[in-house]
Amino acid sequence: MKPRELCIVILLFAPRFTDAQNRSPIDSIKLLLEDANPGDFPALYYNLGFEYFLTGELIQAVEVLKLAQKHASENGDTLYLVKTGRLAGQIYRRLNDFENSIFHSHRVLDIAKRNSHQPAFRTELQYLYNSLGVAYTHSAEFDSAIVNHFNCLSLREKESDLSNIAETLNNIGVLYYEIGNYLKALDYLKQSKETLGKVADQYFMDNIHVNIGLCNIELKDYHNAITHFNTGLSICKNNCEPERLMEANYGLGIAYFYLRDFENAKYYLNEAYRLSSSKNWLEFRLKSILYLIKLNREVGNLAQTEAYLGEVEPITESSPFNAVRLDLYREASLYYSLVNDYERASGYQEKFINLTHEIYNAQLIESISKVEREYSQRQNLQVIKDKNEKLEQQQTQLTLVAVIATLLLVVLVLLFLNFRRKIQFEKLLERKVKQRTRELEANRNELQQAMLQQNATVRTFYTESRGVIDSLIGISHAAEMESQAPFAHDYLRQLRSIAGRLENAVHHLKVSQTKAETNQSA
Repeated sequence: MKPRELCIVILLFAPRFTDAQNRSPIDSIKLLLEDANPGDFPALYYNLGFEYFLTGELIQAVEVLKLAQKHASENGDTLYLVKTGRLAGQIYRRLNDFENSIFHSHRVLDIAKRNSHQPAFRTELQYLYNSLGVAYTHSAEFDSAIVNHFNCLSLREKESDLSNIAETLNNIGVLYYEIGNYLKALDYLKQSKETLGKVADQYFMDNIHVNIGLCNIELKDYHNAITHFNTGLSICKNNCEPERLMEANYGLGIAYFYLRDFENAKYYLNEAYRLSSSKNWLEFRLKSILYLIKLNREVGNLAQTEAYLGEVEPITESSPFNAVRLDLYREASLYYSLVNDYERASGYQEKFINLTHEIYNAQLIESISKVEREYSQRQNLQVIKDKNEKLEQQQTQLTLVAVIATLLLVVLVLLFLNFRRKIQFEKLLERKVKQRTRELEANRNELQQAMLQQNATVRTFYTESRGVIDSLIGISHAAEMESQAPFAHDYLRQLRSIAGRLENAVHHLKVSQTKAETNQSA
């Protein structure tokens, strides 16, 4: 949403919460229009028209939307030009003016198509296709209706909005019901029911059940039809919209009519007639009268039959509901034949034949077949596209797996080579360690042998030295005792001193040798 549009929405709804006098949305928008910039007029007039639409003031809504379209055109605001055209088409459809509904929708359709790359326009394009499909269905232009409905379905399937998809499937089911292909109608309605069942907000599930019930009637499954009508009513319970009540009562009336329970049929058909008349819903008013005519003719109440025919004859010719007109022409022809008014019977028979050819012609059948084929082709192409995408994904995954496997293999090879080199290095290191150990052991043995020899030499030297020293000391003492010369005593004392020092040196050598042997033993 554009910033300007957001501001308008905030200003539009803020009074609902802040105004102490509880000003209505319509009054709030009118107040905003007094001081608004011209660039805001399209959005404000559109919202004003939408509020009139919500309150049921349809004529006023149309007039306001004309102003919205005028300002949108002047400002070059293509989005609000499309929005106002789409809403105008919906309002004219509510007014049963299908010609104007189709005109306003078609007028902005190409603009929405050209800009459908933008989400807002793409949403509007869906609404336009849906609105045109419904309008063409009501006016019995079934070939155009089916084209628009399937265009809408294709767009909504791309958006994957299950509620919108279910709505379009329901509308296609109604279209096939109006054409008279009840099996196909039932198939689409069941698809709609299944799709809507997957979402939390099942806001029109009651409508789907009513439509399934109508199909069951045409397929002569009357009891199942009654079940679906009652299921639809049980879904909305006491909050059923008048339109839903009218449709369910109408369906129940038809079901009981074909079950020849004329009392119940009359009750439900009169209820549908009352509701449609009070709400001015022309289509169901005509449909209810149609079956009241059949009911009264069946029970022989020809006066009431004629009264109902007199009620609908003035409005039948101008009715935009061609399918209902067709059934009314047939009933009128049957009635006037029954009362021997063959001229009027023939006139209605001719109208019936002409309108039948106009609605159900070869071009319609060909158009429907073409649209179905194109939709099937699109579905098939989509299936093929999905399969191709899946295959591409699988190929990508396989390629990725192959690349990963190759990388893993390379890593494993590198790890193996690295491990192998490590083993080889460890073996080489082990050999060198063993070789060095042997060398060290040989050196140690040689050293030990040398030390043993040295120790033996030291012990021999110590022993011999002790003998010599003891001899020297003994001789010096003897000489001192025998000699009387004073200088001789000095020499002898010096000699004993040298012998003492030599004895200490030999002793220290002995101690060192003993320590070395002790360490060697340890």
